Amino acid sequence: ASLDIGSTSRGSDDIPGARQYTIPTRPIHKLIQRLDQARNNLLQDEEETQPKLVVVGGGVAGIELAMSVTSRWNHHVTKVECTILDSNNKLLESEGNHIHHAIQDLLGEKGIHVRNGVHVTEIDQNAVHLNNGQKVEYTHCIWATGAGAHNLARHLRNKGLACDKYGWFRITPTLQSISHPFIFAAGDCATMEGLPSGISSPPKAGVYAVRAGPVLIQNLTRYLKQLRRLESESVDNYEDDDEQEEDQELIEYKPQGDFMKLLASGNGRAIGFRFGITLQGKWVFD
Repeated sequence: ASLDIGSTSRGSDDIPGARQYTIPTRPIHKLIQRLDQARNNLLQDEEETQPKLVVVGGGVAGIELAMSVTSRWNHHVTKVECTILDSNNKLLESEGNHIHHAIQDLLGEKGIHVRNGVHVTEIDQNAVHLNNGQKVEYTHCIWATGAGAHNLARHLRNKGLACDKYGWFRITPTLQSISHPFIFAAGDCATMEGLPSGISSPPKAGVYAVRAGPVLIQNLTRYLKQLRRLESESVDNYEDDDEQEEDQELIEYKPQGDFMKLLASGNGRAIGFRFGITLQGKWVFD
């Protein structure tokens, strides 16, 4: 079996009101539909209420959505008031200071406010409540907190499949479950163990899921060949004598250390960064 079930939006089931009142980024295929419906509702608003967009989550996804949705809606309605709520002390803490400053400058140009070091405790139909007792009013709220384990993963953990404390399937570099080698998993539903020293499990980002795909296909095929060989040898009737045994050895997925991060910033423009270099403009979007 191969488990490639993806993930859900972190905290959406734990924070009161998050599931009921926000627009979650996951599952991703429903996000555009939900955003388009929100925009259409604005266009049909006879009172022309000023949109107050709150984005919960100051990661790459939250920043990109704040910029792109604000730019898009500004073409159709009066100016959107947008606020990003970030639990960290500054945006994109793991990146260099110059990248942080470039993002801050871009958000400032677009009139997008950032509130750092805050945690959401509750959401009602009009406001996001914070751990400091304050609240931020909104007309639309996007839940962009990053990946959280799927409910199915919690169910399978209760059935004995190895998962870590966050609910991610524990797998080896060959994408096999550490508790059930005949079960494979890839993408953002799993965390990888047994990588070389200094290399951690890859982030829950699409580029890693895509590049694990070819390894998953090969290993599923090779594992089935191993089973066929074992079954054939048990009856002394194996037909593929010419097939090399090394062609059946499972291969390891070796995640890359970093990747180009591209954020749509609206109006056909984008900002990207890698290797400590920041790039901006329409050509970056193209």
